[in-house]
Amino acid sequence: MDENLVLEKIKKSEKVAFAFLEQLVNLDSSDDAKGGIADVCHSIGDFAAALGFSVDYITTPNQPTQVLCHRPNEGKKKIMFIGHADTVFKKGTVATRPFKIEGDKVYGPGVADMKGGLVATLFTIKGLLEAGWDDSDFTFFICGDEELSHPHTNAVENFMKYAKGKDVCFCMEPGRENGAVVTGRKGAARPLIKVTGVASHAGTAPEKGISANLEPAYKIIELQKLNNKETGTTFNVGVMKGGFMANIVSDYAECEIDIRAKTIVEAEKAIQDVQRIVETSYVPGTSSMVESNKISFMPFETTPQVKALYNLMKKEAATLGQEELKVANTQILAPCDGEISFVTETKYAFAMALDNGVEILVHIGLDTVSLHGQGFTQLVNQGTKVKIGTPIIAIDRDFILEQGISLESPILITNPEIVKSISYNTDVEAIAGITVALEYTL
Repeated sequence: MDENLVLEKIKKSEKVAFAFLEQLVNLDSSDDAKGGIADVCHSIGDFAAALGFSVDYITTPNQPTQVLCHRPNEGKKKIMFIGHADTVFKKGTVATRPFKIEGDKVYGPGVADMKGGLVATLFTIKGLLEAGWDDSDFTFFICGDEELSHPHTNAVENFMKYAKGKDVCFCMEPGRENGAVVTGRKGAARPLIKVTGVASHAGTAPEKGISANLEPAYKIIELQKLNNKETGTTFNVGVMKGGFMANIVSDYAECEIDIRAKTIVEAEKAIQDVQRIVETSYVPGTSSMVESNKISFMPFETTPQVKALYNLMKKEAATLGQEELKVANTQILAPCDGEISFVTETKYAFAMALDNGVEILVHIGLDTVSLHGQGFTQLVNQGTKVKIGTPIIAIDRDFILEQGISLESPILITNPEIVKSISYNTDVEAIAGITVALEYTL
């Protein structure tokens, strides 16, 4: 078929698309506005129904709505689109900063993450159908609690259920500000281990106490042993709490673990390993339990099929005369204005000096020093003054990940003695120009 005809149809619907986006953005749809989430789902459902989709609303008492839209086409390729109707913006945000267009930019709560993606999906399908495309079986499934990792609904099970047997599935949450697409990311789990012991006075009757603090100490050592550079699976006990007074044998302790894994197999193994360690008692008399020992974000594996799909999309983008399609995270950008004061010989880290005297270090990935410079290309010379967002280092993302090395990248203030306070934003997938990595006061 004529691909340009599809683009023409989409272009003709641009005003209607922006009006529909305004309608969705001006609906508060955070977890404290479940009615708004339902309204978004019903707006999507009504639009899809007009395109010939069957629409089913999946509800859980007092929980966010889900919507399944299906346009069957027997014997044709099965294409699935997925997304979410919720945002992180609390009820009332729309009243203070509603949808608006300024120049070539659109603003409003959830306009990118991900109501823009929902609208793009529907108007892409609409354009295809209006151009005469009749070679796909379409499914569009939307949950209402993605931002909270689906704590009280069966959304995860539904994603897997409805995706089974599909030829391809697109997550329509926008990729990156520069138009890059995401072809893979680690999965995550966040177990919380709780340990109970017996309290006693540490000075007068220590023999009567059983330390709840000692048990997780042993468990943490065993958890650390599970870190695996070859598979890229990481375990980090980031929070440890126990006891309430130094002279009392602690009767309660807990530790929170962050687990990252590249594959579903590795993620499931990690969950089993945590359970095994929880069930193993190292200090007689203590008891242990674990909460949230489950995969909260399934790994998005960069399989050969995903790479083939990316290559196909890249080819089609070129055919349509669009900018070259790029994989996300192929460039590391300056996180602020300043001067590039240092770049490591193997390009895995660089430092910046800011005008206010603060010095920062950007370390690209974890253990990337072991690559001896492979996969890194310096784009800016040392001593160059740069603006926020300037590309500093180009990386071969696929190569680095294939070595089992994480691309989680710390940003640190290296002279913290000159600042009064520092607040780090950790465990987030950073989006250039949007995500705040850290904040400080002088």
